Order: sequence, then structure tokens, then C-alpha cells
Amino acid sequence: MIGIGVEDLCFSYGPRPILSHINHHFPQGKITALVGHNGCGKSTLVKNILGYLKPSQGRVHFPSHEKIKDISKIVSFVPQNAPLDRSASVYDSVLMGRLPHLESRWSGFSRKDHDKVENVLNRLGLEELAERSGSNLSGGERQKILLARCLVQETPIILLDEATANMDIHHTVEMMELIGHLSREQGVTVITVLHDLNLAVSYCDELLLMSRGKICCAGTAEEVITTENISLAYGASLEVRFDEEGLPYLLPGRGRVKRKQLCI
Repeated sequence: MIGIGVEDLCFSYGPRPILSHINHHFPQGKITALVGHNGCGKSTLVKNILGYLKPSQGRVHFPSHEKIKDISKIVSFVPQNAPLDRSASVYDSVLMGRLPHLESRWSGFSRKDHDKVENVLNRLGLEELAERSGSNLSGGERQKILLARCLVQETPIILLDEATANMDIHHTVEMMELIGHLSREQGVTVITVLHDLNLAVSYCDELLLMSRGKICCAGTAEEVITTENISLAYGASLEVRFDEEGLPYLLPGRGRVKRKQLCI
């Protein structure tokens, strides 16, 4: 199993800077949440790690896996609201996650590939949807299909970009519990973009609070989720409380404060 290193990474859309000198090592076998206000660079960072976007400076480092042809074997991705082939069945959409494991482009899928798909569909409670087409799915069902495709890909690194979007609370918790199991039991490294800070606190080992294209602070929930950090990063008045285990959680406060420059 491996982690990911990001070294002095910068990215711009034309003259507009989006990410500025990002340095971080995402620990192996842990779940890291990227949190912060809309437009702070969370999804852009994920896309740079995936190679969908090319940084203007710096690099993403995958220890022992430097060749781009290997990326699909070590990194899988669950985006927000990605379209599925409307004519393909759920089964076939999930089976596409096995493409990186084909011995050759002519070999076709093996019995092992089909067994993996069937096991994942059963595990996620999707077996009854297997023959349904992509045009007959709810938003939450589509997200579960994307997660299933990610799981059959069997990569040591999983990236999630608001993957719980369109899911109700039951399926959100189910998904985060499954991701937690993969991290704890199989040593999978997970990076997830989340807007729900309480969800991040509950399920993630590490939080990276971003603002204006920089990492403002990184650490445990207790270190990152403070009244001062949240007020400065989000420009919102939120009350930080603590549960019986000492974990922080947020409640809406009254009024708003102006978001200030938090990062150094």
C-alpha cells in the first residue's frame, strides 16, 4: 500500500491562480478530508492528483509507481454526478472498473472479473439493479454505481470528490462506513472532498482546511475544527461543541463574519 505526496504544487486557469504552493503527504491507510469554502481549490487539487489537470509548478508523487500507465491500477476516483452510459446496464457500468486488470486489450473479462463485480454489487445492495439501464437511476443510485465501479478496480488509493452528493443520510453513512472499513482493514489511502464538516469529523483521520488555494491547517478534527479557524476560513459564525468522546461538532451560530486571509 502507498500514500501520496504533493510537493510545491501550483495551478492556474490562465492568469487566475487556483492552487498556491501546496505541500502535503497523505498518510497511507488513512482517510483525509479536504474541507473549505466553495471555490477554495479542493476539487482542483483532486484533479491535479489524478492527472486530469497539469500543475503549473510542483509535482504529485506516488511512491514506487512513477509511470503514468500505472495510475489506473493504483488510483480510482468517484466524482460528483458523473454521467453513466444511459444504454448500458448497471452490471456493465460496474464491470468497466476491471479494465485496468485486463491482461491485454483482446483478452476480455475473466471469471475473476465477473465474480468481483457480483460480490461488490451484493455488498452494496445493488444486485436488484444489475440489469437496469443508466437512464433509470436516481442521483443517489448513480453515486452508488460509481462507488461500486471504484471498488471493483481494487486500487490502494481512492479519491472521492463530493461522492455523497445526492445521497440520503442512510446511504451516506453506509458509504462512509464502507470507506472506513477499506482504510482500516485493507490499508487503502483515501482522499475525500467533503462539505459536511460533521461528516468529516466522524469518519476521517485527518482534515485539511483549505482557503483561497492554500492549506490553512491540517491535523486531527480537534486541531482543525476550532471556532477561529472556521470563522476565518468560511466567514460564518458557527458554534463548536464537543461530544462525550471529545470530538468537535458544529452548530449554526447567529450572524456572519467576514472571511479573512487565514493562510500564511
